[in-house]
Amino acid sequence: MGSHSALPLRLAAVVMVGAMVMAASAALAQDAGGAAGAGADTAGPRIDPELLKLVPEELRYERVELPADQNAASLLMELGDKVVVPEDPEEVHELWGVLRGEAPVEVDDLDGRVASLVQKNAEALALVKQALQKTKCQFPMLRTINDRCDYLGGLRSIVRIKCLHARVLARHGEFASAATELKDSVVLAELVKGGQGTLLTYLVGIASGATAEGGIRWLARQQGVPEDVLERLLQSLRPASETDQALATALRIEFQLCYLQMLSDEPVPSAFYVAFDIDIPNDATNEQMAAMRVASDKLLDRAATVRTASGFYVRAVRNASLPWARQDASIGADIEQMIKQMEDVHHAALLHMSVKGDLQEATEALSVFENPVGRLYLESSLPLMDVPLRRSFQLRAEREMTRAFLVLRIRQLRSGAYTDSLDALVEEGILPAVPTDPFSGKPLRYDAKRKLIWSVGPDGVDDNAESVPEDWRAEDYVIELP
Repeated sequence: MGSHSALPLRLAAVVMVGAMVMAASAALAQDAGGAAGAGADTAGPRIDPELLKLVPEELRYERVELPADQNAASLLMELGDKVVVPEDPEEVHELWGVLRGEAPVEVDDLDGRVASLVQKNAEALALVKQALQKTKCQFPMLRTINDRCDYLGGLRSIVRIKCLHARVLARHGEFASAATELKDSVVLAELVKGGQGTLLTYLVGIASGATAEGGIRWLARQQGVPEDVLERLLQSLRPASETDQALATALRIEFQLCYLQMLSDEPVPSAFYVAFDIDIPNDATNEQMAAMRVASDKLLDRAATVRTASGFYVRAVRNASLPWARQDASIGADIEQMIKQMEDVHHAALLHMSVKGDLQEATEALSVFENPVGRLYLESSLPLMDVPLRRSFQLRAEREMTRAFLVLRIRQLRSGAYTDSLDALVEEGILPAVPTDPFSGKPLRYDAKRKLIWSVGPDGVDDNAESVPEDWRAEDYVIELP
C-alpha cells in the first residue's frame, strides 16, 4: 500500500490517474479477452449502461467524428515515433531552459545544436507541416485509460524545437522565417488543446501555446525586426475567448474514462487496483482482488462513486464557461475536506494491505465503512480541478498581453515611441478595443514610463507590477517592453 499523501496523488491525477492505472487496466483488458490498449479508436470505452444512466446532462459527451481530410490527428500522432531529442537529459534541460531564460547557451554553440536538432527532426517537421494544412484536430477516442497518448511528448518537443529554431533564424536576420516557425507553433498548440482529448492532451496544448507566445514576445524585442513581420504575427493571434469549451470537453472525456470505464470493468473494476495501489497486477493479485470483490459487494458502491465524482466534474465544467470573478472557487477545498474525512479508511487499508499483507483481514476491516474502495479511488483519481482552469485563464491573459505587446511595439517602430495609454491605440485605429485581463474583466494594466504590461493574476489584486517578469507564481504577471 503506497502513501496516500493527497496533494502529490491528485497532482498526478491531473494527467490521468497514472502509470499504476495503465498497468491495472492493461491486465484487466487482457483478462477480458482483448489485448491491452486494443480498441483505442472510435469504438470508445466499454461502459456499463446502468452507470451511464447516472451521468448528468452537463457531463455527457457525444462525439461527432471529424472527416479524415479535415483532421490533423493521424499526422500528429506519428510524432511519438518521429521526434528526436538529445539522449543526455542535461542537454535537453539546457536547451529547453533557453526558452525559459533559465539556461543561457553560447550563441555559436546553440546554433550548431539547434541545426542538428532540426536536421534530425526533418521527417517530424514535415509531418507537422502537413498537419497544419488541416483545419481541425480530433484525437481518437480512447477505449481504456491505459491507451496512452505517447505522441504528446513528441508534440511538446516539436514546438520547443520550432521555437529554438526561430531564435537562431532571427539572430541571422531571417525574421520572416522565424515568425513563420512561431506562428505555426501557435496553430499547432491550438490544434492540440482543442483536439478532444483528455486533460493531459489539453494541458500539453496549453503549455505549448505558452511556449510559442513567449517566443513571439522574444522575437518582437529583437533589434531590426521589421514592422510587417510583427503585423503578420498580430494577425495570427485571435483575441482570447471568454469561455473555454476545449477544457469543458476534456473534463467530460476525463470523467468518462476515469469513472465510467474504470468502474465498468468486469469481473473486477479497475478502481479496485487503484484504490489499493497495485501498480503491476499479476495472477496472484488478480485472484486476490476477485476474491475480495466477491467476498463483499459493500466495498465498492459504483453508483455512489459516480455520483460523487460527477458532482465535482459538473462544477468544473460550469467554471469553464464563467468569468474568473464568478468561479466556484471552493471545489479544491471541498475535495481536500472529503479526503481529510477518509483517514480512518486509509489506516485500515494501509494496516492490512501493507503491514500484514492480508486481503481477507483488509476486507473485514474495510467492510465497516461505507463505500471504502470507492472513496479510496476518488481520492486517488479526483484531479486538482483548479489547475487546468487556472492554466486556461493564464494562457488567455498571455494571449491578450502578447497582442497588446505587439501593437505597442508596432506603434514604437512607426513613430519612435510608445503611446501613453492603451486607449490611444484604439483612438488611432490600431486596435479595435483595449485587450481585457481575464482575471479582472477590466483592461490590461500598462505603464508607458516603466514600459510594463501586466495582468493582476489569479488573486485579482493589482500589485502595480511589483513582480518578477513573466512568472505566474508572482502576484502580478508582468511583461517588459523593450
